[in-house]
Amino acid sequence: MTTTTLRACPRPVTLRPTAAPEPPALDEGSVRELYAGARHGLRRPRAVPSYVQGSLAIDFRARDEDPDFGPQATLRTDLPEPAVWVHRLLHATLESVTGVRQPHQLSRWMVPAVHATVVRRHRVAQRRGAAVQHTQVRRVRVDEPVDGVVEAAAVVVLDGRVRAVAMRLNGVDGRWLLTEMTIG
Repeated sequence: MTTTTLRACPRPVTLRPTAAPEPPALDEGSVRELYAGARHGLRRPRAVPSYVQGSLAIDFRARDEDPDFGPQATLRTDLPEPAVWVHRLLHATLESVTGVRQPHQLSRWMVPAVHATVVRRHRVAQRRGAAVQHTQVRRVRVDEPVDGVVEAAAVVVLDGRVRAVAMRLNGVDGRWLLTEMTIG
């Protein structure tokens, strides 16, 4: 049989009352005075807050985004050659904008805002019903301002006109993702 001895605490535990977390209620006289002045037009009553039960402060702004399971940024060393991807994605996007390629084929490689722009231009090209013209990429310049980010500027022939295209690709989840695109 073993016996255990209780150690004495170095300092005794003291219980102290805390301040009340809720504001004090107004007495009857204060409430009558507030509304009497309002009835006679002397002053507007300040908003008397109704009793609200204490609640936890919860941030709902980022409830769908979990840093461990959401999209993860990818370093340049883990991504394919950016110049090749810029050329491929540029050709595919131009084909979709002119109505040759279905835009849903590109949804994996674009953010929803850019994809919506491509879909809108595809629908316009389909409604127009114009003869399919060959698009031509004249020049592409690729720059990497930051690790995992590529900015590209291109000169293309689209609908018989020379236009400028600006693109920004970010490395996300091991692939290049088109996050911004402007066709001038």
